[in-house]
Amino acid sequence: MASTQTRPRRIFFDSSVLIAASISDRGRARDLLVHTSHELLIMLVSEFVLAETERNLAAKVPLALPTFNVLRQILVVSLDPPEHLFVEAAQVVAIKDAPIVAAAAHASRIHSYL
Repeated sequence: MASTQTRPRRIFFDSSVLIAASISDRGRARDLLVHTSHELLIMLVSEFVLAETERNLAAKVPLALPTFNVLRQILVVSLDPPEHLFVEAAQVVAIKDAPIVAAAAHASRIHSYL
């Protein structure tokens, strides 16, 4: 009998998911990060998102930093996007969101082999 094994889905997380998962141990964000099998889902994030998350937690909820440091170990860190993707993203979204959109697009391209 042939195997029906499927390729894992790739999902790119922004800081809002990581902040929520770091603050609350009962929310959907934490469940998604902790209880999802890596055979089903590859969790991608950029260095920019990690830095933004850490900066926001340090400023607003510093007690959540240890949890964040544990959670970040299960994420696949994608390479940050090339400049041209940032420029393209900045033309269609707010400039503050361009690094996230560019990173998500880049992660989708470079991790398509996973």
